[in-house]
Amino acid sequence: ILSRPEGVGNAPESLGGRYWYLSDEEFLEFGKDADRWVYKSQHWDKVFAEKGEEYLSQFKAYQNQQIYDTQGVSPNSWYEQRLAEYYVVGMDVCAIMG
Repeated sequence: ILSRPEGVGNAPESLGGRYWYLSDEEFLEFGKDADRWVYKSQHWDKVFAEKGEEYLSQFKAYQNQQIYDTQGVSPNSWYEQRLAEYYVVGMDVCAIMG
């Protein structure tokens, strides 16, 4: 599992947090060998349009068609359903991980 370094996250500095920004090159180096990619936003199509296949095809998860997101239903369905059906989320993660 790849994750951001300890001490950085997505909380604003006004709340004591530090954002973790990566350039495209840094992100590629960070995630290029990941087997699977769980994209937790509804904007995958926008990212794909902005970055393009040439960039994304450098990721192992993209090459192996192992990128998962929430666009199949609605942008918030996974977050809404996981609160009431945690076992379904667990089964989804198990299915993704094999």
